[in-house]
Amino acid sequence: MKAIFKKDFLSLFRNVTGWIYLAVNIIFYGIYFVSNNLLAGNPSISQTVSALTLISLISTPLLTMRSIPEEKRNRTDVLLMSSPVSSKKIVLGKFFAMAAVLTIFTGIIALSQVFLRIFGNVSFRESYVTLLGYWLFSLAAVSIGMFLSSFTESQVIASIIAEGVLILGYVMPNLTNSLNFPTVLSKILGCYDLSSPFDKFMSGIIYVKSIVYYLSLIFLMLFLTTEVIEKKRWTVSVKRIRTQAFSISAIVVALAIVIGGNIGVTLIPEAYQSFDFTKSKMYSLTGETKKYIKDMKSDINIYCMAASSKKLDNTVAHTLKLFDTSSKIKVKYIDSTKNPTFASKYSNDSLDSGSLIVENKKTNRFKIIPYYKLFYNQSSAATISQEASQYGMNYSDVYLQTASGFDAEGKIMSALQYVNNKSNPVIYTLSGHEEADLGQAFLDILDKMNIETKSLSLRTENIPDKAELIIVCGPKKDLSTDETEKLSKFIENGGKIIFALNPDGETAENGLPNYDSLLSKYGIKIEKSLVCENDDSNHLSGNNYMLFPNLDSSDYTKGIESSPSVIIPFAVVYSHEESDNISDFLTTSDKASAASVSDATSGNVTSDSGKEYPVATAITTGKSKNANVFVLASAYMFLDNMEQYAPGMNTAMFKNILNTTLSHAEKNSITIKPKKYSADTLTFSQRQVRLFTLLWIGIIPVCLLAAGIVIWVRRRRA
Repeated sequence: MKAIFKKDFLSLFRNVTGWIYLAVNIIFYGIYFVSNNLLAGNPSISQTVSALTLISLISTPLLTMRSIPEEKRNRTDVLLMSSPVSSKKIVLGKFFAMAAVLTIFTGIIALSQVFLRIFGNVSFRESYVTLLGYWLFSLAAVSIGMFLSSFTESQVIASIIAEGVLILGYVMPNLTNSLNFPTVLSKILGCYDLSSPFDKFMSGIIYVKSIVYYLSLIFLMLFLTTEVIEKKRWTVSVKRIRTQAFSISAIVVALAIVIGGNIGVTLIPEAYQSFDFTKSKMYSLTGETKKYIKDMKSDINIYCMAASSKKLDNTVAHTLKLFDTSSKIKVKYIDSTKNPTFASKYSNDSLDSGSLIVENKKTNRFKIIPYYKLFYNQSSAATISQEASQYGMNYSDVYLQTASGFDAEGKIMSALQYVNNKSNPVIYTLSGHEEADLGQAFLDILDKMNIETKSLSLRTENIPDKAELIIVCGPKKDLSTDETEKLSKFIENGGKIIFALNPDGETAENGLPNYDSLLSKYGIKIEKSLVCENDDSNHLSGNNYMLFPNLDSSDYTKGIESSPSVIIPFAVVYSHEESDNISDFLTTSDKASAASVSDATSGNVTSDSGKEYPVATAITTGKSKNANVFVLASAYMFLDNMEQYAPGMNTAMFKNILNTTLSHAEKNSITIKPKKYSADTLTFSQRQVRLFTLLWIGIIPVCLLAAGIVIWVRRRRA
């Protein structure tokens, strides 16, 4: 076998065949690489490799058309057949020779991902899982082409037949879906499907079923090729009849092994059928979720308003399957055409297809998750509504089209915690003073934590006895004396409160004297100026009033990155005396200074000598043993459009404050972050794009072709 492998491998590079194969594939890969990666800044080569699959089906016959037909054309097949080498070793030697050429090309592709790493963060795992799929896909194509070439001595005929059969396997899923074949026939034809198993690898997941399918297809094709060669070796033998009978039985056994292997792999437990290599773990459940489900006491039903999982997005269907593997959770699909009144038991409104209803019959609680909410959209609700109105579309349709991430695990986990608890915690937001509204991203955090929010007007009502937390989100108008007394009494009794300062109210001519006097009781002194940050690493580029503060190590900053940290726009200057009961967990650099409103509005940078300012402070006072008063320098940090500057950081700090102050935190502290679809975009200069375009599409292919031609000409002259 080694001798045959060596002969066939070297023969591919002693003429132009192997060189042409490498050059053609590299040219097309280079075109896709420049388009998808260099120009688009995509840090993953998965899409580029996927685009190459059709080219692989066209170029593969370049290798396979000569493996056996050339032996026949040169009349060397007689020597080969009469050699002491078994038919199996002949086939394997030739197959491994072609596989080696394919592996060389795959290795060249792998180097391009290393090149991308120079320019930023890339996901090697996702890209190389796709490469593994491409390698197996191409090996299967090689085995099919080799089998078909064993029937003819014409390289042209072998090439044409191989291309036709390979492309048929590539389009088979679309063919069976578009044509109304009988169910049995569709399933039979669907057994020959080259593209669907590869699509699994494209997702960044290694599916055992996909690997077994390609390996079994390669095994079957190599076995059949061996049988064809074996048949020819015994054609003139007296054992012809017995050998023919043996071949039929052997083929039946081989088919049984292939079918049994593909059926048997479906019996593997779901947890071991796939392995998620995506950077964001898109197709896996987090350890927190697994532990929570394991510790659950009640049985949960998740009703999905769809006829089957095939009607859902693949990521949603896969996530539901992962939840369904637990003995505590049962996922049931509801076909609304057969059961039109099912949803009416839970909601008076109609539910979109794919929406979920999570129910715990023991607590008699349920929670509805609209289908579009299973995805994450970084755009604000106002922006989405505006786009929907502009194009005459539904809000949910625009939400799905512009989704930047996947949040099914987070939403389902929130629902599980909701239905497993007997009551819902409530926080209050002060109203009546033109307070700022919490952005949608912050409302989503509250929803995930199953926290209900209620508006509280202290002019007409008192603070409820069971109230734990009140948010005073940037009032523009001052509080009355009665209101400040109510809040003061609430704090002294151990109540928790978040004061967010409003730059418009605090810097106004009359200011907010009652509001400021309330804060002064707890050591906070407000000034009518804004923070100007003069350290370039601590503010947004080009705007000294958009602060990236320094983080103090505390429970409130847990999980927050240092660059960029949270963003605080137009922070109000305040100060406090040194005290063991007061601690700052966000501060400016020591180069910051106080600026007037006119300077901040015009963007002027103050030239005063710098000092460090607090911009987020925790205070322990009254009957509380832990911090119960929080002062934040700007209510603008709760706006949705701040998320684009420090994605997820402001909401993370907000969640941390809630977890450390609310008594229900331990029961509802698991909030799973949305999983982003795309990684950070890479940036290339025009010169770099031109250089690497020339390298991939010009220099490398030309050098390969030139080397092949030189070697071929020298051999012809020898």
